Amino acid sequence: AKIPIITVNTITTSNKVTAHVGSDDVESGFLQMNRIIKVCGPSAKVAYVDAVLGHSAQVGRAEGYAKSLKANKGVTLVVHDTGNWSGDESMKLVENWLQSGKKLGAILCMADCQLIGVVTAVKNANMAGKIKLAGMDCDPLIMGYIGEGIVDNSIWQDGVGQGANAVRLAI
Repeated sequence: AKIPIITVNTITTSNKVTAHVGSDDVESGFLQMNRIIKVCGPSAKVAYVDAVLGHSAQVGRAEGYAKSLKANKGVTLVVHDTGNWSGDESMKLVENWLQSGKKLGAILCMADCQLIGVVTAVKNANMAGKIKLAGMDCDPLIMGYIGEGIVDNSIWQDGVGQGANAVRLAI
């Protein structure tokens, strides 16, 4: 029907797509993990909350995390599991990690909607400020938490800089 198809935040292999709006997910994951390693040090103990497994953003961001971890051999990935883009699921996941005694220097989230729940879990465990937190999307609530020192950073794409997929870090 010659109707343009535009994908948003989800990549497809279809040759019928006219344009894509979204960030470079591999670069986003790499930049986010590198920032946490810089803040926590070369022997950091990190965890991350996956998005929906198999979603193109989850796959790319996990690839970026793995690329960074491979280049930083002293960093330990303690645990990761899926929060399914859900703040509630991510909160429960992190509550379980903390209650089980996992020693974490940082928790990264693939989206700020997940990080909102993680912040709650960390606050409830009286660990705010002790565990570095990182997200993606620069949600206004998360930007406030950055200002308060509860969250270290969030990633966003602004389309300025190195082409349409420029990725930026808010700290």
